[in-house]
Amino acid sequence: SGSSSTARAVFGAMTSGLHKTSMWGDLVDKSASQLTISPLKGVQIVKDATGTRATGVQLSDGSVPRARCSVVLSAGVWGTAEILMRTFGLRKLGGLWEHAVLPVLDPLLYPGPDGLANTQGMDDSGCTSRLKAGNLHTPTRERAQAEFLICEADPNVTGDAPRLLAAWVLVMNATSRGEILLENDKIYGSHEMLGGQPSAGVNAVESVFAALRARYGQNLVTPAYSPQYLVLSHHLGGGVQGSAAAGRVSSLSNVFLGDMSAYDSMVFGYTTAASAVAGIVAAKRAVAGCA
Repeated sequence: SGSSSTARAVFGAMTSGLHKTSMWGDLVDKSASQLTISPLKGVQIVKDATGTRATGVQLSDGSVPRARCSVVLSAGVWGTAEILMRTFGLRKLGGLWEHAVLPVLDPLLYPGPDGLANTQGMDDSGCTSRLKAGNLHTPTRERAQAEFLICEADPNVTGDAPRLLAAWVLVMNATSRGEILLENDKIYGSHEMLGGQPSAGVNAVESVFAALRARYGQNLVTPAYSPQYLVLSHHLGGGVQGSAAAGRVSSLSNVFLGDMSAYDSMVFGYTTAASAVAGIVAAKRAVAGCA
């Protein structure tokens, strides 16, 4: 409510880029007798004598909950990779990917001397009453997706043009892949966004501009941007190449991946739903293993 809070919220959301969800502790009954909570450090899968099936999981406190049929790893990209590296004595795994983000911001949203949004500029422009926000996907090679904020043209001003105030452009189809490393008991990620694809950033942003012009008018005013300025999206996937593929652990027939590490290829959308699907598939495979 009010132009000041609107502008401040817009600037904060577009520059942070990281939307935090509820912690897993808010989503499960931590008092359930069948639930054991353990820090991730030191967790690894326990194998049978043949080394081809999992019989349980060794937790940080040394306890070993037994697996009657199957094991589903759903510790997130970093956590699942760490468990697999500890299990198999590996120091690195490949295939890590992340959606790169190119932020596009109109100078109107740049912070003032006090570090807050330029609320006076928003008021003077009259945009606070003509803001439109949305999300779009493009069918181009980069599969760019964007959340955007537009100031519509003032109908009372002849020749006034709509103005793109902000866009959070994600490149959802890139060929570059990185690694996850386990060093000195800590996990590290190593990857180059859009590596080997120098034009991918420009193509993604321009495809979003074209889609917005088709929707809001060819006279849409767009701000300058830098294709070299890439931001982490935290939309991760893969990262288990060398130990697992397509949601299955290669050498353990009853261990399945129920998170984004199950996806070797980038998904053309947000990873929340995709990880849920991976969890459902892993659960079905685990149940089938009990038959």
